Amino acid sequence: MGATIKDVAKLCGISIATVSKYINGGNVTKENRKNIENAIKQLDYRVNTFARGLKMNRSMTIGVLVDSVTNTFYTSIISVIEDCLHPKGYSSIICETKESEEIQEQKLEFLVNKGVDGILIFTTHISAELLNTYIQKGEHIVVIDSVVNGVDCDFIATDNISGAYQATEQFILKGHKRIAIITGEEKNFSAVERLKGYKRALEDYRIELDDGLVYQSSYNLNGGYNSFKNMVSDANNLPSAVLIANYFMTIGAVIAINEENINIPEDLSVICFDDLELSNVFKPRLSSISQQTDEMGKRAVELLLERLDGDIKESRIIRVAPKILITTSIKKMDNDSQ
Repeated sequence: MGATIKDVAKLCGISIATVSKYINGGNVTKENRKNIENAIKQLDYRVNTFARGLKMNRSMTIGVLVDSVTNTFYTSIISVIEDCLHPKGYSSIICETKESEEIQEQKLEFLVNKGVDGILIFTTHISAELLNTYIQKGEHIVVIDSVVNGVDCDFIATDNISGAYQATEQFILKGHKRIAIITGEEKNFSAVERLKGYKRALEDYRIELDDGLVYQSSYNLNGGYNSFKNMVSDANNLPSAVLIANYFMTIGAVIAINEENINIPEDLSVICFDDLELSNVFKPRLSSISQQTDEMGKRAVELLLERLDGDIKESRIIRVAPKILITTSIKKMDNDSQ
């Protein structure tokens, strides 16, 4: 028969309540934590998560519904979520939707039938109708990277408007007036917000919007590649700067940049969303708007666990401020350069 929590408490001379508090993710003194960990290792103690789940009326599992497991933005947040859930005794079940509304519904039903305690949803778009269907059934849901109107659940997203505004402002402060944006389609929440931030910065600095400098396409490599090719197709009407508002679109645009033999920043100044691994090898390193994935993952878990514990009744929207990294990928313009 395996060791019990009583055996652990007896070996390290600490109360069962203190050992239980540690095992369930509570705070104990440094000395007690060390003694408990040593006793657990010595006794080869295994937490009976099934019994704990029955006692708490929980499965101790969290569903994670994600558009794509190849998207490094999503996977970096999932890694943080795993790190936050593990000390609390939770495991996750990860399902990929491949951006299909039909698969979204199928996977949500799958997770509910598995009896998960709550669901974290990463998506560029999901319908209010689908979310409300499951919320009305009593499911606890936190949506990441999107905000959907008319839904009573918790949301956490990057402050996309602020990020795009800051990026556009950096171009303007360097003397740029012909500033293009490559972003996603209107169905994508973040794409809509980033376009708003871009337009707001132009308006605040009294630069007239040129719709011909706005390129919207699919949030993927091909979307970025094709948008950039279209942007440079008219050599007599080129922008001096471009904001690329998505990770994969940036990769596609960089491929096109290399094919077109465009020099950054001499020929074109560039800022991208997300601090790409690619940025570190591209010369010069691309200026970027970095989404704070650590903070987003941590806050998402906090929101969900607070909801499960009944600590919060009202729905919340949390926007995480991005960080801007400015490099030499932006050229300072003189009065005759525009």
